[in-house]
Amino acid sequence: MEIGTVVTTHANGDHCWGNELLPRAEVIGSSACGHGMAHEVQPAELAALSGPGSPATPLGDYMRRHFGAFDFEGITVTPPTRTFSGQLDLTLGNRRVEVIEVGPAHTDGDVIVHVPDVGVVFAGDILFIGGHPIMWTGPIRNWIIACDRIAETGADLIVPGHGPITDQAGVSVFRGYLEWVAGWAQEAYAAGMPYWEAGAPERVPAAYARWGNPERLVITMAAAYRELGDAPHELLDVLAKVAAAEPA
Repeated sequence: MEIGTVVTTHANGDHCWGNELLPRAEVIGSSACGHGMAHEVQPAELAALSGPGSPATPLGDYMRRHFGAFDFEGITVTPPTRTFSGQLDLTLGNRRVEVIEVGPAHTDGDVIVHVPDVGVVFAGDILFIGGHPIMWTGPIRNWIIACDRIAETGADLIVPGHGPITDQAGVSVFRGYLEWVAGWAQEAYAAGMPYWEAGAPERVPAAYARWGNPERLVITMAAAYRELGDAPHELLDVLAKVAAAEPA
């Protein structure tokens, strides 16, 4: 059976760089997602940061560890062919599908997909299970509201962007993490703590200490601080701080 419809949940390459492999499909995404894909780190740029020729620096080492196994050559970034804002209701075969914009949160244009008759939500990167998320955009309160939107569907099965399939209890745990981040960011910012110190893995409460990639909290704190009044931070500077925070 040929795939006729694809939903791009957001603009990060690990969720959209395969769009070109489905040239006859209708690719649906939010308007903000379509715009964001043009301004994301592009495949050639990521290859330069993580390939064999990447810099012999802590950041280069970090990028090679996490991305060096992937081949980014020859990728044509393919944006959605149909965009929307708010909510888009589809009928695919005999099935109703709700595509719901919940960003900006993780990125500018996040959407989730609800399939009511089977009680399933595809959450994209609104949901990470067992690993620390990255907040590129925020505000974090929007992300918390997005978790509430998933809960309101009443779906029994939730497919996260990263990690194993979960349920409403898993959404609740993740929402609690975001609440902690929101409160801690305000406290640390008010105390004058640099964002990379606020995002250090040792700051993570015991409830989340076993989650993977705790160094990602540095990126989230940089975005949270920007929301609280910091000037925008240079991406490579933030990533260098992430590399320095990665547990040995």
